[in-house]
Amino acid sequence: MSETFIDLHVSCPAATCSNTQITYWVHAADSGRMEISNRARLRCGRCYTTEHMKNWLFACSDHEGVYKETSYDSFTKALNLAFKNQGNKQGD
Repeated sequence: MSETFIDLHVSCPAATCSNTQITYWVHAADSGRMEISNRARLRCGRCYTTEHMKNWLFACSDHEGVYKETSYDSFTKALNLAFKNQGNKQGD
């Protein structure tokens, strides 16, 4: 199976963050929109920097400028919330 990417549209996946607002994520280095692959890798859509999700840090409106690590559990929680939100939109 080849690797495919879609826009990263989730709540903050930082391990210690409780912000549930779903948003599109951007790469701080160049403001390129972030994407996630079916292999749990994140990629900047502008500069194409690509790394496994565990190697990225995240900052949101609850901890602006403070970049925090993610964990498997926090990233899974963010993805589940995004999928649930997507399902609610399709059911409208």
